[in-house]
Amino acid sequence: MSLYAVVTFDLEGSDWKSYDCVKEALSAIGIKKTIQRKGSTQEVDLPRNMFVGRFEEEQFEKSGMLRDHLRKEIERVFEACSVSGPYFVFVGKKWAWRKGTVTMEDDE
Repeated sequence: MSLYAVVTFDLEGSDWKSYDCVKEALSAIGIKKTIQRKGSTQEVDLPRNMFVGRFEEEQFEKSGMLRDHLRKEIERVFEACSVSGPYFVFVGKKWAWRKGTVTMEDDE
C-alpha cells in the first residue's frame, strides 16, 4: 500500500524565482505539483501552493516516519533555496481526493 503526503507552505518575502527553486527541489524528492488518478497516467494539476507525493509503505513503516523524513527534506530545501516561512505536511493512506473549480458568473 502507498502512503500519500500533502505539503503546503508560505514563503515569506520571496519572489517567483525562489518559489520555482523550492518547486524543483521538492519535485526531485517526489513531491510534485500534479497527481494521477488511480489507474490512469493522466496528470492532474494541483492548486498553486499544494504539492503531493506518493511513497511506498515498504520505505516507511509508519506515516510518522515519512512525515519526519519530509520535514527534514523540506527544511533542507528551504535552506538550499534561501527561503523561510511556515509549512504543513500531511501523511496518510487510504484517502480520496477530488479537484474542482469554482467560477463566478457576471451578473450583467
